[in-house]
Amino acid sequence: GLFSHMTPYLSDIGYEPVQAAKFISIMSITMAISKVVFGWLNDRIGTFMNFMILMAISVIGMASLLFAQSEAIAYIASFGFGVAFSTTNLLSPLITVHALGGKDFSNIFGLVSFAIYLGPLISSPLSGMIYDHFGNYSIAVIFYTVLYALALVVGFFVLRHGYTEKKD
Repeated sequence: GLFSHMTPYLSDIGYEPVQAAKFISIMSITMAISKVVFGWLNDRIGTFMNFMILMAISVIGMASLLFAQSEAIAYIASFGFGVAFSTTNLLSPLITVHALGGKDFSNIFGLVSFAIYLGPLISSPLSGMIYDHFGNYSIAVIFYTVLYALALVVGFFVLRHGYTEKKD
């Protein structure tokens, strides 16, 4: 919900458009690289640990955006936000199999994908409405940080044991 608003957000907190573009480039590069790195890591440490690491980085990255007036923190936020931005496409199929098993994966993941695409449909206009109402994006950043933190907690309880097939 924030990626499409990142240029105005960074401009609002004091960065020139060229600097904002630099941070957005870092976010985009990080997103692409983290999909490969964390996909590889998932095979080594498993979905649960991979999820926990990704979501922890995402929460830190999102929260860091609130303090991104400092250029050093803006770099951290750009990296963390890039990781956060990669999580949806990276983790969705992995979590689906881990939590629900592989049986009827295509049907189940079809429903999951539908829900995934509702997020951007709702969140980007929501971020704009928050900006229009409050005059800045801080509330939106806090909202999405809380959602990532909530996902981390819920994911911990849902994913810690994984799917176990019931025996008849």
